[in-house]
Amino acid sequence: MSKKMIVLKSSDGESFVVEEAVARQSKIISFLVEELPDQELPFTNLTSEILRNVIEYCKKHVVEYGSGDSSSSSSDDLKKWDVKFVGEIDQPTLMDLIMAANYLHIPSLLDVTCQKVADMIAACEDEKEIRSTFNIENDFTEEEVEAIRMENQYPN
Repeated sequence: MSKKMIVLKSSDGESFVVEEAVARQSKIISFLVEELPDQELPFTNLTSEILRNVIEYCKKHVVEYGSGDSSSSSSDDLKKWDVKFVGEIDQPTLMDLIMAANYLHIPSLLDVTCQKVADMIAACEDEKEIRSTFNIENDFTEEEVEAIRMENQYPN
């Protein structure tokens, strides 16, 4: 029995042929498959690099859950793979992956990518390091910063 394949097309014109079970990890793609059966699904806001990463993530999760092995060791291995997966991508790609996971409605991918950002923030010493890490410009005046500190200071 052959598996049904779905064609996903990135904004830069690259097509990806994936198993339906992989594509259905996304609730948006599942909906589109129902509404537009046997059609190529274009994603004008996802580059081939991001779509390739999303597909890699979804394939791994289908393989692990589809194997019927729901043991805790399999679950631990999948969690380790998730951490390694997000750990190996650069920050701009990570941010794009968060946007893609949100847009495609893939909660587990959104969770693991957002956790990576939370860990990056937690590793910073202060707001200056956070701004530096994420290239955030400080557009507050010294007076505004001091007012915010006064509003949010802890009572002794």
